[in-house]
Amino acid sequence: NALDRDRASRVQEVPMSLVPVAHPLTAHHDARGRLVVLLAEGMTRWSAPQQIYYTTLFPGLIKAWHRHQYQTDGQTCVAGMVRIVVVSDAGQVWQWVSGERAPVCVEIPPGLWHGIQELTGVHDAVVVNGPDRVYDELSPDEERRPWDDPTIPFEWQRRHG
Repeated sequence: NALDRDRASRVQEVPMSLVPVAHPLTAHHDARGRLVVLLAEGMTRWSAPQQIYYTTLFPGLIKAWHRHQYQTDGQTCVAGMVRIVVVSDAGQVWQWVSGERAPVCVEIPPGLWHGIQELTGVHDAVVVNGPDRVYDELSPDEERRPWDDPTIPFEWQRRHG
């Protein structure tokens, strides 16, 4: 359609250092449950996390959009299931599904808009983030836009009943 052609005409090549990367995580199962290594030396391009936190999403909720000027994020869903979406100003879109049964850590470089959506519609999701900078409440490295901002070329698919 015309909207897709317009978006395609605006898409430009993004330097590799600014491309998000998905790191599949291995779940080790036994009779007691499972163990998943979220981060280990040499596993990613970004430096060691300076802080680790988790955020929750209520069923069906979308948390978007935001980006950082300096910070790299490393996000993975450890409970439930989410869609992680990353969008460049050039119009490139990347997306992954991450969850406790399909663990993946998405490394998000600075300058890229990103958001997450809970996919089950039934249970809360828990997403762990390991940014390479400590959050500064007085001067946050964060720019925000609404989840449905028309200037960001991604339309969230909302589930209905």
